[in-house]
Amino acid sequence: MPRCNAVGCNWRHETHHCALCGDGDSRHVSADCPRRFACILGHGTKTGATSSITQSGLRVSSEGRLGPGIYFATIPTARVIGKWRNEGEATVLYHCEVNLGKVKTMDGLAEDKSGSWRANYDSCHGMHPPWGGRTEPFREWVVKSPSQVKIVGLEICDGTYDGHIHLPGCWINISGRVTFGGNITAGTMVLNGAHVTLR
Repeated sequence: MPRCNAVGCNWRHETHHCALCGDGDSRHVSADCPRRFACILGHGTKTGATSSITQSGLRVSSEGRLGPGIYFATIPTARVIGKWRNEGEATVLYHCEVNLGKVKTMDGLAEDKSGSWRANYDSCHGMHPPWGGRTEPFREWVVKSPSQVKIVGLEICDGTYDGHIHLPGCWINISGRVTFGGNITAGTMVLNGAHVTLR
């Protein structure tokens, strides 16, 4: 089988898809993507965490497969994870502009639970085994610091959301049937065919 044209790619495939810029026949791996300094990635979370996130931003988790940091996936993957985490509650997905900076790429499904990459890199990228509603391995990124992350939008879909949302400089997209129990402040709010109940 012919190899892809991406410099540094170890996979055996004919074309290389860059998950950051979307190039379907990329000559670079995502760790070298020109858009890695301001790429849009997703963070799917539980509804109970969203009030503190909208007030204080995303925080560094103390542990994970790639060590301490703030974890992200592509938007479609993060959406699936957000839905899986919130059975019966609203699906919550933050869209973030992320500065990955200098990226360490892990081989295959390798882990680095101690976060040894943090000594020489700004972020780490690896493949996560099937989890969180995903039946196949998926790409994940982790960054060292909240200063590398800017929340630009929030998706809320199907279910109940209790708590306040205060994101004055961001957009909020609401779809499906959502019941809100709190105040909402946003730069732009889009009701994407949504049926919204306020209580």
